[in-house]
Amino acid sequence: MRWPIYRPATAAGDARKGSTCPRAFALVLALHVAASCFAAPAQDRLRTVHIHHLSGTDPTLPYTDIAPLIGPMSRDAQFFAIGESVHGVRAFLELEHRLTQYLIEQQHYRLILTEEAVLRTESINEWLATCAGGGELGAFPVGAVRLAYAETVSFYKSLCAFNRQHPNDPVRIAGMDVADRPWELQDGIASLTTALLPGPRGATLVQTTHDSCALHAAQDWSELEQVRQNRASRPVTEFNSCIDALNELSRLVLDRLKRVDSEQHQAFRLLRLVQTALGWQQFSRFIYYGVGDRAQALNARDDAMALNVLATWREYGRPKTIILAHTTHTTLSRRPVSWFNLSSGAFHSCLYNLRRTQGVGDVRAIALIGYDLTGLSGKTPKATSPDSLNLYLHDLNVELAFLDAHGRLSSRRAHWWIKIDNAPHQPDGFNVPPSSQFDAYIFVNSSAEGSRLSSFTDPWMW
Repeated sequence: MRWPIYRPATAAGDARKGSTCPRAFALVLALHVAASCFAAPAQDRLRTVHIHHLSGTDPTLPYTDIAPLIGPMSRDAQFFAIGESVHGVRAFLELEHRLTQYLIEQQHYRLILTEEAVLRTESINEWLATCAGGGELGAFPVGAVRLAYAETVSFYKSLCAFNRQHPNDPVRIAGMDVADRPWELQDGIASLTTALLPGPRGATLVQTTHDSCALHAAQDWSELEQVRQNRASRPVTEFNSCIDALNELSRLVLDRLKRVDSEQHQAFRLLRLVQTALGWQQFSRFIYYGVGDRAQALNARDDAMALNVLATWREYGRPKTIILAHTTHTTLSRRPVSWFNLSSGAFHSCLYNLRRTQGVGDVRAIALIGYDLTGLSGKTPKATSPDSLNLYLHDLNVELAFLDAHGRLSSRRAHWWIKIDNAPHQPDGFNVPPSSQFDAYIFVNSSAEGSRLSSFTDPWMW
């Protein structure tokens, strides 16, 4: 359903040519205008907003409500991002499932990049490949999912069902985040470098990453904690040697990729592992070395995410690609805002990097936002500003709706406070034109947390 923009009814029918009651007409018009000015606030505001009511979050629902909205946005987009403002919200997990399923079935998207670790997500992609192969299906690798919810597993199983029906045109999935177990990254980098870059130079770089990269020297999280506690004794030159070695490895792998052969996929895999290690080291340098600034650390993570997206996209032949992540990583950032309480414009998201630094066009993004939400970190603060879009929709008793950021959300203002992340220090979010951050928003009035499959307290140590 689409709510029309409010326009007071005209009095053309009472102002016919030759009317003998101009004063009576003026009085009627005045009374009409006065009545519209003092109409019930909620009803008046409801008429001023373009709201497309959605049928629900259930992935089994038909696409009749979302197809006219998502179809035009996604038809020509190379990358389509769905950003959740809070991790672990049941309605968001179900919406991601429903929207992604539509994009796969109706718009021929065939690659999904998620905010999961690169190396660990490989087992999920292998499981999906088994689905496409039609062989005996093993148990879903729940341990590969950092934030494991029943709704997430249901989503992956629907991808499996699709691949069984389309064995020659399967969906693939990959992680893009840097939060892999560092010792597993080191083992992967060492074995692939030995195979793809034989010789003394490759061997020296592998040894340097082992000796100089503080994260790689540990063999479990307890050892890594010891590294953190002893950070005062770790020289910055050690960190610099680690970064230099990983950068050199990256350059060598990129040169190796110019040669097309049977080892191409393994070369792309090595590139992703090296890029992930670089992002992990630079993102963690505060913790393990106490150097650098917070903006640089946060940007290093999203830089690596963007590079991992591009490497995976190129490896699989540049298919139409879906990106599933938090809104901090999927904001288009057409106008700078103070993400993470940094100075405005200091943070560059994954999608910003895809668009601005990597030159990728045809990127679209939707944000999943809400009012009364409970997720991974518990209950989120509710918006309170009278100029908050989240509160505005809640006051209108909107339960679930799609809003086009490029349309006129309201005739009353061009800027809104929009809560598009779960930062406790910013309960109302950012005061921005809606289209400056996302192309569209889906609003959920209230939702509980999804059904956890495992207990996790620190998503970085898993």
